[in-house]
Order: sequence, then C-alpha cells, then structure tokens
Amino acid sequence: MTRADCVVALQNPILRADALKYLTTFRSLIGKADAIAAFPHVVRALGSDSNVVHSYAAIAVERLLSMKVGGLVQLAGCKWTASTRLISC
Repeated sequence: MTRADCVVALQNPILRADALKYLTTFRSLIGKADAIAAFPHVVRALGSDSNVVHSYAAIAVERLLSMKVGGLVQLAGCKWTASTRLISC
C-alpha cells in the first residue's frame, strides 16, 4: 500500500476512527517524538463532521496529553502553536 493509498483510505470516517482508537490504545508503546508528530493530525480530526471521529479525536488528545513515563507526564511543558499546528517541547 502506497502513501497515496493510505491518504485516500483515511478519508473514510470509519478508518479514521479506527486509526485514532489504535493511537489511543497503544499510546504507551509510541515514543514522545511519535506522539508529538501525531498530535497535529489528531487535533485536525476534532473538526470532523463525523461524531465518532471527533469523539475519538477528543479522547486521543486527552490521553496523549496525560501520557506518563516513570510517573511524569510525558508532554508536560510542551507548547502548542495553533497558527502553525506544531508542538514544541
């Protein structure tokens, strides 16, 4: 499957919801860099017309921001810039 195929597939709300659920479920297995890279895409999903997609996106945002490693919040001190949709730590 090519990158273009993935982009087309993620236009389907069911697949987008599944991708967000996967990210939420396995968030402890991804690193800080991957969580930061995924965050703008998750935030973008908050504006989805699909109730399921934006609900899973809201849950994913909450869970990503509260990820802990060794008892410490992993993304604490990170700053979200809405204009550039980037997170910096």
